[in-house]
Amino acid sequence: MSKGDGVVEKASITPMFNLLDEPWIKCAVVDERGTIREHKVSLKDVFRQAHTFMGLSGESPIQDVAVMRLLLAILHAVYTRTDEYRDLREEGDLDGALRMWRRLYEAGEFDAEAISTYLEQWRDRFYLVHPTRPFYQIPAVKQRYDKEKDKSNKKSKDDSGKGDYKVGLMSVKKFIFTISESNNIAKIFLPRTDTDVISFDEALRWLLTINAADDVTYKGGVGVGWVGKIGNTMLSGDNLFETLMLNFVLYDRMREEPFWGDGLAPWELDVPRYEKCANYACPDNQVELLTLQSRRLYLKVEDGGVVGCYNAPGDCFSDSEDVGAEQFTKTVTTTKSRVQIRKYKALSTPQHLWRGFASVVASDVTKKETKAGVLRWLDELLMSGMCEQRKVGIELTQVVYGKQNMKIDEVWRDTFHLNTGIFTDVTTDESDEDDWLGVIYRGLKTIEDLAYEYRMFVFNMAKSRGFSGTTAEAENMLDKAQAELYGSLGEIFHEWLGNINPEVDTPESKGTELVLSASDFIRGRADKLYTQAGGVALKGKVLTEDNYGNAINSVCAYNKFKYKFYNILKKGGYIND
Repeated sequence: MSKGDGVVEKASITPMFNLLDEPWIKCAVVDERGTIREHKVSLKDVFRQAHTFMGLSGESPIQDVAVMRLLLAILHAVYTRTDEYRDLREEGDLDGALRMWRRLYEAGEFDAEAISTYLEQWRDRFYLVHPTRPFYQIPAVKQRYDKEKDKSNKKSKDDSGKGDYKVGLMSVKKFIFTISESNNIAKIFLPRTDTDVISFDEALRWLLTINAADDVTYKGGVGVGWVGKIGNTMLSGDNLFETLMLNFVLYDRMREEPFWGDGLAPWELDVPRYEKCANYACPDNQVELLTLQSRRLYLKVEDGGVVGCYNAPGDCFSDSEDVGAEQFTKTVTTTKSRVQIRKYKALSTPQHLWRGFASVVASDVTKKETKAGVLRWLDELLMSGMCEQRKVGIELTQVVYGKQNMKIDEVWRDTFHLNTGIFTDVTTDESDEDDWLGVIYRGLKTIEDLAYEYRMFVFNMAKSRGFSGTTAEAENMLDKAQAELYGSLGEIFHEWLGNINPEVDTPESKGTELVLSASDFIRGRADKLYTQAGGVALKGKVLTEDNYGNAINSVCAYNKFKYKFYNILKKGGYIND
């Protein structure tokens, strides 16, 4: 029986699998032998033992992002709203937020009692299977699906009388994001073509993931899941406690206000949101934003497992909405109807995220681009002395959707380990040429120029061997060669970045070291290609488009490459004449 508010009474359903008690969150731990293994814990235990875990280790990078956002929402609900910590937030300014963060961070572990007290308030809302309020689900979605299947009621409206849209039923194979492994990256989803049913704990993890990054685009402006759209930027520490604290943003200087908002998480609502909403205003508080319901979902449960999921559109933001409260993506300021708003900006070159590293960690005032709020918060912690200089990881995750957003093609994740001492309060990614970020920016640009010349060398060598394929065939060949090159250059950059010690190293010397290491590798690849070219390439091929009848051969191609290669290095000041 429907109550007309999105809640469906089904007294026959027995509550099962409470998130507070059942193990479902995958974490990485190091055992007594030093071996990294996987360990599943409940929602209570993940906070109680966070300082003992290395981090999350779910089935996919975007799944870890979705779980992390849930955990952060709970921390915001506990520490910024409950009576137990009222004294910590008496000062509603930046200094108060910084002191609050410092006090929590110095404890070295979370207040398990306070978190447990909060969660127990909502115990009945944390059952994965429940007759009226299953976690992150809307039972009325199933009711609507049944009505749509009824030929006599094809045009039925939702129970609230708002909106008209269809409900889909995705199989387990779709539900768990079964896609192919991509070249040059680690496997992101397990191929499970024979899967028809999954356990409650796995279904729960994918429930969060689907809500965050579903690839179904609905009519009416409801696109893919919010978290899947943005370029996710998060920080990581030595353990899960540190990781959660580094991403626990309590103040945004650009908004000049702390995140003490009154927004409610889905489990805190008296009545769950059911109706389709294509123009939902971006919440100004972290609890509501981090638990945004991009989809209205309901699990199909049979024989003690999950066999599918009913799926309908949920909350999203229009182009006119300011999304500046989102702390885990880069934003760009635009002007619409004389009002300035901030829009999210996805990561560039997602398959090789290291190439855009400088633009990720610095803002660009000329383009009105602002780095992710979590990085601005790190600046505040460092400049105020609330957080010491230390090694952190900057983890970038980007979902790549296919044509018309009809499917997820790939999910890319890259983590940069670095000493926070390289950060300065810069506002452009070109910054001062003498500081760390300026050196990194110039170094990466030089490497891009060298990589381009290598690409042209590969093309000329192919022509010297008689290549006469179409433009598309040539581009495919060159893209493959360049992708392989970028993969190796990325390893060089990661190692170089992780080895910087700002107390000993100077930006100029380390910047030169980066470029020369990359150039040595590129030149080595070119040398190998040249020496293995063979007699045909040495003889060359006369190009019909050359009015002078000149032949292009391997020697000409190699000499041209070397001339431009060394010219780039000399111009950048990385080698002497």
